[in-house]
Amino acid sequence: MNFQQGVRMLEAGRADVILGDSAALRYEARELGLAISALPVTVLRAPVHLMLNKNTTTTEELEQINAAITRLEKQGVLAEIRNRYGEF
Repeated sequence: MNFQQGVRMLEAGRADVILGDSAALRYEARELGLAISALPVTVLRAPVHLMLNKNTTTTEELEQINAAITRLEKQGVLAEIRNRYGEF
């Protein structure tokens, strides 16, 4: 099942709760014109991990990616993106 199907099941009364990436769920609901609300508790909060192929990603590329993430975090760019999608 994908997020769109899950949100449609909520709207149709075929489910009471859906667990998933909150930004993705809100996006799908907004695209479908449906209203959803978050549970009053956080069920799970975990960091995001990038999965890279160690056979095709060089050490230099990995260092550049990590440096870019660090730079964007320090500049507040990632915080702005998270806030735009309702993430904190």
